[in-house]
Amino acid sequence: MTPFLATCGFNIERDVYWVPVSGISGDNIKDPVNKNVCNWYTGPTFIQLLDDLELPKRDPDGPIRIPILDKMKDRGIVVFGKVESGTVKMGEKLTLMPANIPT
Repeated sequence: MTPFLATCGFNIERDVYWVPVSGISGDNIKDPVNKNVCNWYTGPTFIQLLDDLELPKRDPDGPIRIPILDKMKDRGIVVFGKVESGTVKMGEKLTLMPANIPT
């Protein structure tokens, strides 16, 4: 996996973490793995690693950026996305790009 992730642009030393887990028995997901099972791993559990990750900085005063993740038709078209930048306020007029549709 390391050569593949490197060719995708990941910095292996900074961006990639290897954590042994078992979804069947739940080892090393929330509680540390028993040393009788995995004596070579001394790092954090999966949940501890997720809790310690640095969140990316978001600019609440920047332009609104919401990448579209999914859509459905229900009384019109409903789109789903995650706010990456900016803040949406009630009554604000926005434009859906690239179709230039007012929303």
